[in-house]
Amino acid sequence: MTRLLLCLAVLCLTACRPAPPAPRPPSPEPSENPRWEAVWEDARRRGVDFRGLGQEPGWYVEVKEGEEVLLVADYGERRVVTPAPSKTVQGTRTTYRSRTAEHTLSILVEATPCSDAMSGIPFEATVTVTLDDQEYRGCGRALP
Repeated sequence: MTRLLLCLAVLCLTACRPAPPAPRPPSPEPSENPRWEAVWEDARRRGVDFRGLGQEPGWYVEVKEGEEVLLVADYGERRVVTPAPSKTVQGTRTTYRSRTAEHTLSILVEATPCSDAMSGIPFEATVTVTLDDQEYRGCGRALP
């Protein structure tokens, strides 16, 4: 009987503990999220002129004008590097086009504000990437 009461007392004490605080979600402000800023700073240091990203499926694109374009898509399953893209500017729209023997890549950058679907982080541009017949939509920004 004493053991039973002791077990009940222990159960009550452990059940009455407050729940641990929930983990804090990543900050939606890039300046408050060091990991986020490190990715963008690394791209800038590598000479990337424009970077875009999107979700469902996760992807990102990096444009080095006069050099190459890197597209990593479908959560990293697809990786395409193309030669220097041609660039066309019409008003607030910039289009980059590039081609390899296997792929045709088009990147449309529109100067309309955009928020990342997962983080809510605001961006200066809306981005549509078309790789062959697959379209990816998201946001991006120029890297000074």
